[in-house]
Amino acid sequence: MVCAHGDLFHESVPDEWIDRVFAVMALTPQHTYQVLTKRSARMRAYMKGIPSKIPFLGRMPLERIHLEATGHMGGDGGFMDTLKHHGNIYSLYLNVQWPLPNVWLGVSAEDQARADERIPDLLATPATIRFVSAEPLLGPIDFSMIPTGGRIGDLVLCASALAREHGPELDWVIVGGESGPGARPMHPDWVRQIRDQCAAAGVPFFFKQWGSWSAVSQMSEDDIDRCYPPLRERHPDETRHCLVVQHVLHTDGSRQGIADRNAFLQGTGAMTMFEVGKKRAGRLLDGIEHNGMPQLREVSAL
Repeated sequence: MVCAHGDLFHESVPDEWIDRVFAVMALTPQHTYQVLTKRSARMRAYMKGIPSKIPFLGRMPLERIHLEATGHMGGDGGFMDTLKHHGNIYSLYLNVQWPLPNVWLGVSAEDQARADERIPDLLATPATIRFVSAEPLLGPIDFSMIPTGGRIGDLVLCASALAREHGPELDWVIVGGESGPGARPMHPDWVRQIRDQCAAAGVPFFFKQWGSWSAVSQMSEDDIDRCYPPLRERHPDETRHCLVVQHVLHTDGSRQGIADRNAFLQGTGAMTMFEVGKKRAGRLLDGIEHNGMPQLREVSAL
């Protein structure tokens, strides 16, 4: 995972730095790299060779990366020195494909608005594998509604030959909930919708975690009982007091208190959520692990 705690395409990262990263990835084809960004427009522009305002006078990315690669291979006299001292590596590098076959490119999309903004950029980005990370998922995402430049929306996820005739598609979808201080809950129906769309399209689906919150529908009776004091410690007439934070989450993302009059209105998809922590919440969706992965490309090691 490249820049796992940052963003390679952040505005403050110069193109020269990105060139250097891609040079290293090109020179290590024995590894598979994943690059995830929220700056989908900049990633698309970089990968398609749209000139930036300043760096390298508008050279194509592969030209710039070639120059960075010669530096990493230790030649101080230009390409000829590099060829003389590192002929095998350089010969392999001269034949490198673009986009790099060992680099997967993805965008974060936490809700429909971000998916609508970033996924079309991703679809227009040259890449061996394209993926979407809906983590943290903070609202529903309907992949059939993604703007696709005139293509049928369902083809965004479709891995069929028909999709490839109409344009690029997604190869992988990751979903996960939020964890840590101030984490927001994730409704099970949001996850199920993405799971079902991926299954219908034949796209690998990976469910990473629930995050800090667990839905009552995903908990066993023992799990639920652990959120309350043991019966022996309560007076029969005492109100059952929850030991963890809880509320009711609607499918539109609104949250209600358990005792609120609108908490369990019909048609809201009301779901009781318990803040039990990432470990207790786990990563089972309706009792099943989802570990879908795209098919790995065969690449030769140096």
